[in-house]
Amino acid sequence: MLSPIRAVTCIGKAVMQPHYERRRSTMTTQPFVERIDAVFLPVSNLENALAWYTDVFGYEVRWKNARFAGLKVGPNVGFHLVETKDYVPNTNYCPLNFAVKDIEAARKRLEEKGVRMTELRAGEPVRFDFFDADGNMLTIIQM
Repeated sequence: MLSPIRAVTCIGKAVMQPHYERRRSTMTTQPFVERIDAVFLPVSNLENALAWYTDVFGYEVRWKNARFAGLKVGPNVGFHLVETKDYVPNTNYCPLNFAVKDIEAARKRLEEKGVRMTELRAGEPVRFDFFDADGNMLTIIQM
């Protein structure tokens, strides 16, 4: 049987090292994965979500099938919607951030489109949360 890897604290007690720390020392400086290719956001109804994202953000549909659709956001970014059975909106954390150069212009556009938003949040980067047609909480940050 292999013995667990242990580390000794400054007061001499042995503690277990998490698995990821054991592996980290063997990694090279070149990352195995170069980038995240796509983000998938669950939605209750693909057609309604596509209409909302194309209207509010002006995104173009790159491809679509029965349950999935890819939106053209920018270079090297895949933003995909996926219709899920028994959908429950994400309302307690933000799975992704949308980056803008002018956060006030972004707020004005969303306000004109009737999008529900929070106030600007304290701290850096400047940001606020908003909710899509399904009630998913998402964030816009100023770059």
